[in-house]
Amino acid sequence: MKKEKKIFSIGFNKCATTTLNKLFQNNELTSIHDPNWFYSKDLKFYKNYQCFTDGFERLTPILKFPDLHFLERNFICKFIVLTRGLRSWLISRIRHLEIEHIYLNGITNYSENRFDDSVILTWVNDRNYWYTYINNYFRNKSNIKIVSIDNKNWINDICSFCKLKNNEKEHRNKTDNYIDKSNDNTNKLIKIIDLFLEKYINEKDYNSCGIISFKQNKFLI
Repeated sequence: MKKEKKIFSIGFNKCATTTLNKLFQNNELTSIHDPNWFYSKDLKFYKNYQCFTDGFERLTPILKFPDLHFLERNFICKFIVLTRGLRSWLISRIRHLEIEHIYLNGITNYSENRFDDSVILTWVNDRNYWYTYINNYFRNKSNIKIVSIDNKNWINDICSFCKLKNNEKEHRNKTDNYIDKSNDNTNKLIKIIDLFLEKYINEKDYNSCGIISFKQNKFLI
């Protein structure tokens, strides 16, 4: 049986996955923007779409990412990892947490103050775990594209990799739009992130798009 071609976005949310989904749709590809596809083993479900976007949100207490072996066993796959600098990613996530509590579904050790260090540490550790796994899994493979949305031409890179037309407006980093605004609540959230970074993260990794180094071996699992 001939395998179908599929494109999977396997990075994290708050990394322009909505823009990626629109790019696929504008190229007349059937695309679903829903993190639940990460957990599906239903081949009938996968037949309904050519592209799968959105990003990991820790929907369950068990750390579970897409089964890459399952996907490659059943489809001809291209994989995309959209990433961004740590600080802007954390700010985007903590702001979104005010709207959607979904980021807490798989975290059981947070206080009533849902912006505490344990939550943010879990986010960074999840990201480190998955990026490490991706690096190892794709060590000798060429069917993956890792792209930082901090680079202005990232959409062109995706189009080249997937052989698409770039008919999507250049994505503007939403975090840049509000990061310097004089809003008391926004500034409070940014201060929480900056204090977290100062406490736990080596300064050279504040804007890293990859695996993060912790101070004093504070890599919590």
